[in-house]
Amino acid sequence: KDIGILYRTNGQSRLLEEVFLKENVPYNVVGAYYFYQRKEIKDILAYFNLIYNKKDDLSFKSIINVPKRDIGEKTISVLEAEKQQAGLSFFEYIEHIKEFDTELRTKNILALTNLINAIKDVKNKLNDNLEAYPSVLQKFIEDIGYYDYLKNDEDGEDRIDNVQTLFDDILTYVK
Repeated sequence: KDIGILYRTNGQSRLLEEVFLKENVPYNVVGAYYFYQRKEIKDILAYFNLIYNKKDDLSFKSIINVPKRDIGEKTISVLEAEKQQAGLSFFEYIEHIKEFDTELRTKNILALTNLINAIKDVKNKLNDNLEAYPSVLQKFIEDIGYYDYLKNDEDGEDRIDNVQTLFDDILTYVK
């Protein structure tokens, strides 16, 4: 309770948090979010969850319009009702949307099928090749326009640094 640690960028907090957790030292982050509670980190992890679990509706719903795909609340409601009626996850429903009579607009279907295809493509590229993970995943995040999305935010550079820190961790893990 008598010690404070100052750091220059929010991305540096992750290392400190990991050590504190490992050593069971209670801590508080002041003026920022815990590393894994930051939106950009949650977004990236939601994408990674979907790569391996196409039934993860919570992750899918959290990134359905991140970055912007012009998917509004009405589209999400229609999609939710249709996928429930079909007894499928969001991912599975969109994957087979041509088999269903849908109320979704063509541009929404195209945006969603592009997302599904990008996720399937990255999963095929990974194919249990642990060493390829960092580069393939980072290219995927770049290809879907996530970095451009972050650049348009006033804290964009810090958020990009946080994402890079996450990828640095992945790289360290696979080495």
